[in-house]
Formats: sequence, structure tokens, C-alpha cells
Amino acid sequence: MREDRDFMYAYETYLLPDSFNFDQLLETVKIKKNTRVTLQLIDPTWVVSERHISAAVYHTQNAFENKRNLARDKATEFLIRISGQSQIKNALKEFGIRDESKHLLIVTFGGSEEENKEEISCFIKNSKFPLQSIKDAKYPITDIEKLRRYYISDSNIIEIEKSALERIAAIEVR
Repeated sequence: MREDRDFMYAYETYLLPDSFNFDQLLETVKIKKNTRVTLQLIDPTWVVSERHISAAVYHTQNAFENKRNLARDKATEFLIRISGQSQIKNALKEFGIRDESKHLLIVTFGGSEEENKEEISCFIKNSKFPLQSIKDAKYPITDIEKLRRYYISDSNIIEIEKSALERIAAIEVR
């Protein structure tokens, strides 16, 4: 569980089984326990750091509070924000779960610390396939060379993170 300023969020990282059913995964999302809590599943391949996740949550919440959201729901807005893509189709292409995804990042926010954690637990409990938790996952989980190519940066992880955060902030000015 993370708490920054006036918002709370939780996230957990999992290994996906070799054969998982994408439709079943989406059905599990529909079994939400708490309607106040936003739950989003993403492929964390291009997530640079915890700060990257935190900034996306913050900008999502801020967009809705200031009526500057691009999407109708917070889960999709979060996907837009973390990807830095203003088009949902492009955000899904980069950060959406696909058949070739190896990892799953579950992010919850909008509730209390307990509610956010409970929503992740509920998702895992209702999942029809085994998800192996990566305890204390450290980001990035992707090789830094791949991140350099994706974020078009020849620098170190700090500069790559800066690039990711700039993409999130740039959504506000488009």
C-alpha cells in the first residue's frame, strides 16, 4: 500500500501462467467487491518505477477532480496516464494485457488502504488460474536496454523515469 498526498493506492505484481485465458481474466475484473475502488490490470513491461505508478494514479484522480479526464472511467484513464498515450487504442497496445504478457500488475485506488488491498485479494481469490505473486517486485522488471529503446533515451534509469513521467504530464497539455 502506498500513500502520497491525499490519495492511496495499492499494487501487486504477478507472473502470469503460460496458458491463461484473457477473457477469463476480464470476467474476474467484473467481480468487484467495492464500487469506490478502481481496479486496473496492466502489463508492467514498460513501468519504470513505483513513482511511475504513483504519478499515473495521481494524474488520474486529479483529472477526474478537475473534469479534465479523457476517459469515462478511472480504470481507462489510469491506463491512458501510465502509458502517456492520449488514445485508448495506443494505451492498450503498450500497457494492455496480451497473450504474450508474462507479468500482470494489479493497481487499485480510490478507497481506503484496507479497501484497496481487499480489492486485490478479491481479484486473486476469484481468479480461475494460478497467479504467482512476485513479492517485493522491484521496477523496472524489463531490461534497461529495452526501456532505453522504448522511451527513446540513451541515459540511465533516472532519465528514463523522467521521460516516463513527462509522458504522463504531457497528457494534461494536449
